[in-house]
Amino acid sequence: MDCRDIFNTSFVQSALLHARLMIDMGIWSGIERHKFDSWCHQFEGETDRIVLALVLKSLVYRSKEQVRALLFQAFDKGIPQKLFELTGDENVFEKMKLLQNHSGLPKSILIVPVIRDCESPTKSGPLVARLFKKVININDKIMKWPWNLGEIKDVETIIFVDDFVGTGNQFLKFCEHHMQGDIFESNINFIYAPITANKEGLDNIAKSNPRIHLCPIEIVSKEDNFFNAIEKEYSLNQGQSKELEEMYMSFLEKVDLHKIGQNKGRMVKGYGELALTYVYEHGTPNGSLPILWANNNKFTSLFSR
Repeated sequence: MDCRDIFNTSFVQSALLHARLMIDMGIWSGIERHKFDSWCHQFEGETDRIVLALVLKSLVYRSKEQVRALLFQAFDKGIPQKLFELTGDENVFEKMKLLQNHSGLPKSILIVPVIRDCESPTKSGPLVARLFKKVININDKIMKWPWNLGEIKDVETIIFVDDFVGTGNQFLKFCEHHMQGDIFESNINFIYAPITANKEGLDNIAKSNPRIHLCPIEIVSKEDNFFNAIEKEYSLNQGQSKELEEMYMSFLEKVDLHKIGQNKGRMVKGYGELALTYVYEHGTPNGSLPILWANNNKFTSLFSR
């Protein structure tokens, strides 16, 4: 039995129907129905439609409301719990609440977006920082750009915020650039609080920079890899799994995405070959499959990067 038998026309139609219902009911808010249909029409052949259906079945979509809920979880529970573990201070929960005040702010805590000097303020770290300000009502006086960290005084905790951690390499480069000299040698508690993190990336950070205390809200792993997850869910054998990868690569060749990232490391399965199907309404991690976020003159993505 090959993949065409397992994932037949009824399976594909069911996946499309479910996705359209999620959009029409507003559960996948921010996805426009006409844009979704146009994206789907690019998957023309039988095997292309199977790839489309499986990607839709695997899609993890975080709407603005869901991201909002995750941020509250981080602010109300995750970050203060981590601070309590580090300091033993039972007042940390109240101190976090004070970050929403317009007066009497604790000067001991700063929130810093993860961003490199060459990146724009629309990138993920600054965007999450703005969400903390808008959604949680954090006072912007306790927010700092990373390149201003050399100016800080009397700070006990720095909370780095970001949306996604893949391999962890980008954050480690960020640390190399901004955690230098006095600030690195200080007694400051450094907390990294991404919305979502890949487990292998967290392990990489923990091993490479033990000064960083990790506080992700959601964690994904190798089990969330598109190909691994499909193989497990549908009990594919080795031959069927190989066939699915061939079908996927065949579609990428049709739309000229098979060489994506060739100069910076192949990204046909996303950065670090994470092969995720994870999307935020505000953007898509580059660890997700490129058919979700990549564009060229032969293919238009459904989501933005």
